[in-house]
Amino acid sequence: MAELTNRIIASFYGLAFGDALGHPISSLTYEELIRNYPAGIDDLEFDPDLKKYIVGDDTQMALFTSLGMRNSISSETYRKDITQYLTFWFDDPLCNRHASQHTLKALERHKKGLHWTAATNLSLNRCDVLARGSAIAYWMARDSECSKYWNLSFLQASITHGHPTALVASALFSESLIWLLKRNNPQQLPAHLLMSLTAMEQCWSEHYVENLWQLPGYSSPSEFLRKGIKACRKKIEEVVKNIHNTENSCLDPSELFGEGWTADEALAISLYCFLLHCDYPELAVKRAVLSNGPSDTLGSLAGALAGAYNGSEGWPSDWYTKIEYKDELIEMSRIIGRGAII
Repeated sequence: MAELTNRIIASFYGLAFGDALGHPISSLTYEELIRNYPAGIDDLEFDPDLKKYIVGDDTQMALFTSLGMRNSISSETYRKDITQYLTFWFDDPLCNRHASQHTLKALERHKKGLHWTAATNLSLNRCDVLARGSAIAYWMARDSECSKYWNLSFLQASITHGHPTALVASALFSESLIWLLKRNNPQQLPAHLLMSLTAMEQCWSEHYVENLWQLPGYSSPSEFLRKGIKACRKKIEEVVKNIHNTENSCLDPSELFGEGWTADEALAISLYCFLLHCDYPELAVKRAVLSNGPSDTLGSLAGALAGAYNGSEGWPSDWYTKIEYKDELIEMSRIIGRGAII
């Protein structure tokens, strides 16, 4: 239990570190980033004059999703409880970190009492759904039944994002974290994810998405899911193709996988950056942040992966002391470590 708790702590902090490092520069293009940091990741550092490293909405929503998981009585209440805590985040005046307007509007509709399938954005596939999936991975890290945490990942994503690719990418990010928290070989992770995609279709539960699949162009729940599986498989295969190509390792990751605004692109970029520097979590985070896409989200995802694999010894000590929400992150991680769902 102690080892699992250590890795959950390191992963949750890693998510916050990447979020905070990328948050101030998330609106800059890659050309602007290179002008500011001509030596690339070697120049990218936190401002030493800062008393606190401020995170973005990814860390906040991951924390609130974790609270929703903690307070769920049973699997039947997960959607209601996670939605409730995300609306608490929506109402909190301190949670003002420029979240996606699509996410905010969905939560506003939830507050008004709309059924979740009417409140969510039916065709939205965006990267900001993935960080919340970390909470599912942490709470379910000791569960050996993958269909449980896949369905929970579908569920949490579908609260605000109804696109099949967003749902599948969220499940794959949770799967990646659980794979690393269990101390599996990171180099085998892409192959594991490709096998998971093959198995995922057989574990699909219509119960979790109700009538989301009843959009124009889909004739069945399985056809709906297959669209997300196809898009995510393509991106994972691109990671496999590029990870051993040293000529591409210094490029903006967005040139290889897309800018990272969609969930499948963000999954691929964060996975690629982690695998490039899997033994050096600080470098993995910086590689993800230094990209043309949403630097804060990409950094948070790569940081969560790197922390899950390396444990707490992998991060600079001053990052721990200055990160915003440091007390909440460690307390929640310890609660999860003691009570992770079995």
